[in-house]
Amino acid sequence: MNEIPVYETPVAAAVACAEALRSLIEDALAERSVARVAVSGGSTPRLMFDALSAMPLDWKRIDWFWVDERCVPPSDEQSNYAMTARHLFTPAGVPAERIHRVRGELPPAEALEQYLAEIEQVFQTDFPEFDVVQLGLGADAHTASLFPGEPLIEEIGGVAAAVYVRKLEQWRITLLPEALFSARARLVLVTGEDKAEALRRITSEPLEPRRLPGQLLLSQQALSHFFLDRAAAAGLE
Repeated sequence: MNEIPVYETPVAAAVACAEALRSLIEDALAERSVARVAVSGGSTPRLMFDALSAMPLDWKRIDWFWVDERCVPPSDEQSNYAMTARHLFTPAGVPAERIHRVRGELPPAEALEQYLAEIEQVFQTDFPEFDVVQLGLGADAHTASLFPGEPLIEEIGGVAAAVYVRKLEQWRITLLPEALFSARARLVLVTGEDKAEALRRITSEPLEPRRLPGQLLLSQQALSHFFLDRAAAAGLE
């Protein structure tokens, strides 16, 4: 976590993350003619999506996936897809055929099967290499939908899984660590005072990702780029 810029406000951190994402997408488009991105949900990325939607990009050549999704219909207020559509896809005019959502309205096992099949169809391989994944950090130190104590944190070789989050009484579909580590770049947007303790813990406590899944973001083998506001960074040395 050394030499990571800290932005004064959540908006400033979100705009900086959006600019980094735009740059990485443009690099991918220049090198490979398409870009493949996996984004996170929750409340934190909304400001980033608002900023990104106003930036000039060739939206017809960008495929969008999700790091994780709640098993709810796409019209549900909890749907990560619905939030992304409101704040990014609709204002930017992203073509529907470039949006590869998790079908959370289906039973979890079926939703997972269809998501894996769509990933394989787009990437033409059963193991994807995303150009960018955008991640966050929960107040309990979870990332993606990998919560403390989840055995799949130690999974080797898997792309995605259906997980039951007991404390939320909810099924979710999530990418697994190896798929996250295989991406060409990882951007981590963390804002708000409720994230300060989680950031302090993942950076200062012994390395135990199963207890503190956010420590996956600190891997030296697959570096992540952090974007923090001052409130979230309050507990860092």
